[in-house]
Amino acid sequence: MYEAFSATPSVEEMRTRIAGANINEQSLLATDYLNHFNEVAMILEMLPDMPDFVEDVKSWSLKSYKQHFMDSTFSDKELAIAAYDCVPTTYLIAFESAVNYTAKLIHDSIPTIETAIETSDRDRIELATKDICGKIEASMSTMRSIVNGELSTLEQDDIDQMLSDPLEEAANTAPEPAVDEAETQETGALDQNSIDSLFD
Repeated sequence: MYEAFSATPSVEEMRTRIAGANINEQSLLATDYLNHFNEVAMILEMLPDMPDFVEDVKSWSLKSYKQHFMDSTFSDKELAIAAYDCVPTTYLIAFESAVNYTAKLIHDSIPTIETAIETSDRDRIELATKDICGKIEASMSTMRSIVNGELSTLEQDDIDQMLSDPLEEAANTAPEPAVDEAETQETGALDQNSIDSLFD
C-alpha cells in the first residue's frame, strides 16, 4: 500500500518500497505508461478503413508520466508516481528522450497521413499508416527495454536514433535528480558523452 513520503527516498529505499508492485525494481518505471502510446497506435491502424478517426490522432497529446498515472486505474498508481522522483538518472534521461522522440513521430506523421486520406485511396492510406506504426512500435520497443531495466540490451542504432532528434523542449525541461550512489552500479549503456548530447 502506498504511503506518503516525508522526503524523497533514495533509489534503494524506493526499490524496497515497490517490491511486489508492477514497477520495475531496476528502473523504477512501469510499463503501463506505454498504453498511452498504444492507444494512438491502434487508432492509426484503423485509419485505412475509418479515415475519419484521423481527428482522434490529431487531438492526441503527450501526457507526462505522472499525469498518465494520475488519470489511470493502475493499481499501484500512487506508488508509480512517487517512484518516478527516484528513477536513476541514466534511465530517466534515456526514457524521457525516447518518450519525446515517439511523441514527435506521431505528430510529424499527421501531414503525411492527411495527404494520403485526401486521395481516398485505401492502399495509399494503409501504406502511410503502416510506415508510421512501424516506427512507433520500434520506438516503443526501445521504451519498453528502458522500463524493463535493459539498457544494456539496446542496439547502438536504437540509442543513436533516440539521441538523433530530441525535442528542444525536452532539453529545457528534463528533470535533474540527484545521483544516488547506487547509480554508479547501473549499466553503462549510455556513456557520459551520450547523456550530455541530449542537452546540446
